[in-house]
Amino acid sequence: MSWFKELFGYEAEERGEAYPALETPEGKEVVVEFLEDHVRVVNTSYGQRAVINVKVGDENYSLWLSRIGLAREIALLEKKLGSLKGVKAKITNLGKRGRSYNYRVEQI
Repeated sequence: MSWFKELFGYEAEERGEAYPALETPEGKEVVVEFLEDHVRVVNTSYGQRAVINVKVGDENYSLWLSRIGLAREIALLEKKLGSLKGVKAKITNLGKRGRSYNYRVEQI
């Protein structure tokens, strides 16, 4: 274990750039390009959260996967492709069904 991980709880290279959070409003879609190979799990004041950096147009964002519907769709895409870096995808927030939100993520 490195001294950095011992002091701070994660390896220095585990944290990517911090960009503004990408909003995915209900009933809307957004086209993203993934900037990283894999989703990262980071410790926040709310506990562990999954995040991956994406590009929308010319702007970089952090896509937080705190909703299980979105996280599942991204995990399935990552499993199918092996790496997400450079992949373009359309993310659609289908709205709330029951207690959780549903999403559709399609590679384009």
